[in-house]
Parts: sequence; C-alpha cells; structure tokens
Amino acid sequence: MNTGIVCSEKYFNKIAVYNSAFANKQEIKKYLYGLGIPFDRKVYIPEQPHTAFVMTWKMVIKYAHVLFFANDQAIWDKSLNWRLEYHHDGEFAFGKDLLRE
Repeated sequence: MNTGIVCSEKYFNKIAVYNSAFANKQEIKKYLYGLGIPFDRKVYIPEQPHTAFVMTWKMVIKYAHVLFFANDQAIWDKSLNWRLEYHHDGEFAFGKDLLRE
C-alpha cells in the first residue's frame, strides 16, 4: 500500500494545505467536500503495511471525525492523480495533478 508518492512539489503540480487544528467537524467536512472529489469515487486508505480500506469519498466525508483524529493518514484513488495527507497535528495536505515522467 506504499506508493512512495507524497504531497510535495516533486510529485504534484498543485499542493494545498489546510490547518484544521481549530476547526469543528462541520468545517472539516466542508473542506473535504470542497476538494471536488465525486462522492462515488472509491479511495484507498492504508492502515498497516498489508491492510487497507476501500471506501467511497462520501464515506470519507461522513466519517472524517474518525479517520482524521490522532494518527497520520493518507488517501488516494486508483488514478494516483491526487493524494490527501493528514498529519496528526491537524494539518491536511492535498496534492493534485500528478507529474508524470
């Protein structure tokens, strides 16, 4: 489940950062909704080196308060064209438009 791709200028054309440290549940859901990912898009969420979840983006938004809590987390879809990272201190990084060689 490790793609080796992280949210940085090395891999993505656009990087956006959002600090949710003082945001409530609704503000975080609004941020995730605003990323423009279709609700029915299936995304991958790794939990351990050989274990991951596949769920829809709508489920990510609905359960954001559980997914983005105290642990670092990463989410992407099969296109690898974007990646969302959450750092345990409340910072989201969203990389978009994968640079292809």
